[in-house]
Amino acid sequence: MRRIESLNLFEKESYEKGIWNPKYEKYIEYLRAWEAICKGGSLGGPIGELELSDRFRWLSACKSTVLQCSKTHPGLCTDPEKELEDLFKRYVL
Repeated sequence: MRRIESLNLFEKESYEKGIWNPKYEKYIEYLRAWEAICKGGSLGGPIGELELSDRFRWLSACKSTVLQCSKTHPGLCTDPEKELEDLFKRYVL
């Protein structure tokens, strides 16, 4: 939920600072749809009603869409601590 709280904060601050762009609404709509799919259930549409493993595969699939996620790390490595540090540097910093 932390990311969604950040999304709400982004919306609020954009309005307050006068930098809101109507184009943002479409992206926020996409992000909210992803949230609904992640949570599962009918609010996520047909994909939201799939089993958790199927929803994960759908969300993490490489596809040409507005929202693109990075490749999913398989989690297999010889030095997990170093791998986590490398991933953090590559995708966060």
